[in-house]
Amino acid sequence: MILESVQITNFLSIVDETLRLEDLTVLVGSNGSGKSAFLRAVDYFFLGSPKISDEDFHARDTQKDIAVTLTFTGLSDEAKLDFQKYVNDERFSVTRVFSLGNPEISGKYFGSTLQHAAFKAIRGASGKEKTNAYKALRDQAAYSELPAVSRQDQVEPALIAWEEAHPDECTRSRDSGQFLGYTGVGQGSLRRHIRFVLVPAVREAAKETEEGRSSPISELLDLVVRSRMAVHAELEALRQETQGKLKELVSPSESPDLDHLGGALSQTLQQYATDTAIRLQWQDLADLAFPQPKALVKLREHDFECTVDRAGHGLQRALIVTLLQHLEAERHKGQAKAVDADPGDDSDGGGATPAADTPLPGLLIAIEEPELYQHPNRQRQISSVLLRLAKGEIPGVAGRTQILYSTHSPLLVSLDRMDQVRRVSRAASDTGVKQTLVRAASLNSVAAELWELSGKPGAKWHADSLRPRLEGILNPWMNEGFFSELVVLVEGESDRAALLAHAATKGHDLEAMGVSVIPCDGKASMDRPALIFRKLGVPTYIVWDNDQNRQDARPDVNRLLCRILGRAEEDYPTFVEARGACIQGNLEQLLEAELAGYAERLQAACAAQGLTTREGRKKPGVVRAILTECSAQGSESATLGAIVEAIVVKRRRSVT
Repeated sequence: MILESVQITNFLSIVDETLRLEDLTVLVGSNGSGKSAFLRAVDYFFLGSPKISDEDFHARDTQKDIAVTLTFTGLSDEAKLDFQKYVNDERFSVTRVFSLGNPEISGKYFGSTLQHAAFKAIRGASGKEKTNAYKALRDQAAYSELPAVSRQDQVEPALIAWEEAHPDECTRSRDSGQFLGYTGVGQGSLRRHIRFVLVPAVREAAKETEEGRSSPISELLDLVVRSRMAVHAELEALRQETQGKLKELVSPSESPDLDHLGGALSQTLQQYATDTAIRLQWQDLADLAFPQPKALVKLREHDFECTVDRAGHGLQRALIVTLLQHLEAERHKGQAKAVDADPGDDSDGGGATPAADTPLPGLLIAIEEPELYQHPNRQRQISSVLLRLAKGEIPGVAGRTQILYSTHSPLLVSLDRMDQVRRVSRAASDTGVKQTLVRAASLNSVAAELWELSGKPGAKWHADSLRPRLEGILNPWMNEGFFSELVVLVEGESDRAALLAHAATKGHDLEAMGVSVIPCDGKASMDRPALIFRKLGVPTYIVWDNDQNRQDARPDVNRLLCRILGRAEEDYPTFVEARGACIQGNLEQLLEAELAGYAERLQAACAAQGLTTREGRKKPGVVRAILTECSAQGSESATLGAIVEAIVVKRRRSVT
């Protein structure tokens, strides 16, 4: 069973927003945008007793409750049976509510069940009012099939039975807060089907080795040990035998006095409140969980062994990812043994025979900034491991592993995985405090829009047909766009150098403003990133050359880019607008035409630094020195100035 979506209301910077999850979901956005709020909300849902204060409520509005609703899908047969009254269309939702104004409901889990609207008033009543309201409803012809009752405790079962028999006359509504919750609530049914581990950014992994709920390493070690011990048939047989004996000892047949005790208590209660009764009923026992051995974690690096707290931060974080990978390996190993074992062979072959019917629960891992303390090579490796875990590409993974992480690293996102990206941003709200919004898009939607804009005949494009066309532009430079406040797409590095240099001469540090100027290796590669970033809500500006009078001019690309900008098509446009700019000829021709002596100064600057002119025009420092010198002599590029000004204005407007 996996998590399909998280809906959050009135929590931290989130007013009311829904995060939809994939097998692997990546949260990107600027600092303070609210990425951690989503991770913390999921943690609060699973946490035993989270401490809530007024600072957890959006704009400190404690008059409204915090609600975290998780919707699960991919249910196993066992999960469907456990949650059958809540399941609808192969999924079910659970809401946990936190309230400072109503402590009685704070921290409770509410399921969504089919309920009949006319029963709401009855359920809200108590005592004789409840039975009277029930009898009055039963007198109506539409509800004549409701059974007669004599006690208050008979009302709710009768209403539930009617609702189960008339699902078409019911709508899904939140129950009374009796959902079988994660841990410590009811039988902890959710925990049998899904385990959650949060790896926060601010804690040291060394501190997480301590036993306790808040320890990711402890949680992961527990799962690894469970996966190893679960394949031992003797251990499983012992657990089942003990479970059976315990049920026999506490079964109602072993305690015949239970009914008599209920009757005696009822007689005493009726002296104080007439028309009441007490019924004692055994609840089903939760499955036994044998205690697992505890491990003292030590690490060895450069032939020196030490406890986790004395290892480097990078190694500590790598340990967590190692446990994730090893967990999946253990799952594979256990399932493979179960499949290969000869059912007629009672020998253990020197080891225990695995039990095939002990599946692990689904696993949801949330990680804040997995790239912390990792050098680039290890970041790429971590990205690969997390993706393989989520996609089930580690051979033979038995269960579902779902990954959710926030990141600031361009090595942990990619254009061809945009379906996994959720861009988080802040926007104005009625509360006066900016609220968090989340934006998602699919590669299929990009492919379909690009097909329409291109006017190509044949079948509509889709993600698989578009993905190969992204390979040539997949690089960390391009991926920086996911984290930008404004993306400026240019053809090549010389265009980037010229824009950054001219902006600097005017006192604008584009990178400090959150503007990423990204070279695309030609204008024919601009269409895909332009649509991807735009669909994710990243403001985008495009600058390209019209290449008029060149044999490889590509007027078809000029027309396509005009369509993407929503302007009139031209074979060879020349303009500077709020959405983009197209330069007459190319940038080098422009600079030579608008700046006196530009070519000579470029050659001199490159010769002084041992660079070719081709290399020098790609260096922002070289170009800036030339532009500064030209400006001192009263020569400036009006076109570059207009483009930079349009970019600065667009960035300022995106802030407001």
